Amino acid sequence: MKPRGNKGEVLAELLSDFPERFSNLKQIWVGQGDGEPQAISLQNFWVDRNHTERGVFHFASCATIPDAEKFRGRQCITMHGLEQLGANHPQS
Repeated sequence: MKPRGNKGEVLAELLSDFPERFSNLKQIWVGQGDGEPQAISLQNFWVDRNHTERGVFHFASCATIPDAEKFRGRQCITMHGLEQLGANHPQS
């Protein structure tokens, strides 16, 4: 992921065959490397209109470019993805 725009949005490469599912999520997990993924509230999501292989995530706690910069290099993971990885995750 990397910052996009000036309102704290984060741009990410989409590895899902069904990115429209992200639009309905209220929470997503963000991970990096071998660290434990952390749950974060998702305020909004949309597929980039110019690059449909990328999605724009707007996290509830992210309102500025410096906020978005904290997510650089991390990965968004859905509950299904966590189960596929066999990761321990908080119950929602």
